[in-house]
Amino acid sequence: MRYARFAPEQVFAATVLSFWMTAVVAVDGVIEINQVRVLAGGITPADTAGFPVTIGTSGSYRLTGNLEVPNAGSTAIQVTTSDVTIDLNGFGIFGPTVCTQQSDSSVSCAPTGNGDGIRASSSDGSGTENVTVRGGTIRGMGRFGVSLSGNQSRIEHMRALSNGLSGLAVNSVSLSRGGAVLFSAGINNAIDGIFVGSDGLARGNVAVGNGRNGIRANSRSAVLDNTLTRNANTGLNVSSGSGYANNVISDNNGGNANPQVSGAGVEIGGNVCGTTTICP
Repeated sequence: MRYARFAPEQVFAATVLSFWMTAVVAVDGVIEINQVRVLAGGITPADTAGFPVTIGTSGSYRLTGNLEVPNAGSTAIQVTTSDVTIDLNGFGIFGPTVCTQQSDSSVSCAPTGNGDGIRASSSDGSGTENVTVRGGTIRGMGRFGVSLSGNQSRIEHMRALSNGLSGLAVNSVSLSRGGAVLFSAGINNAIDGIFVGSDGLARGNVAVGNGRNGIRANSRSAVLDNTLTRNANTGLNVSSGSGYANNVISDNNGGNANPQVSGAGVEIGGNVCGTTTICP
């Protein structure tokens, strides 16, 4: 029996190709994202080299390293389609913006721009459905840490710190199909720590030291089991038709006793506002 012989350079090339193919798509079918792949482009067919990574194909994506965004005007990951899951896998997306809380509890950030850590929106403005972002940190973006515009989207187990607008935001584009922010943290962002649009859910989160509200929730939302402290305006701004329960809402509004909560939402019970269980 005769065996084919390969030159050393052919063996090396085949090994590199095999490694590259493994790095692009993991054995579980998840597409991997890291700084080298971002700069090369081609993560999806619509993706060009550099930032933003354009995710125009439904599926699962996973970071295998930190992403470093070059300026406050650059978005790290832009999702343009529905049914996408992005797992940061314990890694982070980092930009150049630094936010500092002032003596009056407001938050000043510089530089600022239009860059988001992860943004989900379609080109026609209709939003993208069923997008999930989880499992990591986004810090120092020019605008939002995460901004998902679309129905039934969710953010879970995320940290958004020192972003030039708000930390974590989900916004539905039609009624009764809201999104959720779950077990996450919005800290030291210029405006709101966490925002949920109409028919949304904010549960189990921490929002501390933001320049406006800890959590802002639109109509018909539920705000449950959160800790909201040292935010410049109120800890919670909640719209009509929404309810809130079992939250700790203290030392907001410059440390003043009232108001800790604003808006026309209904207090369901179990909340703590400073030294009282009544949240005015």
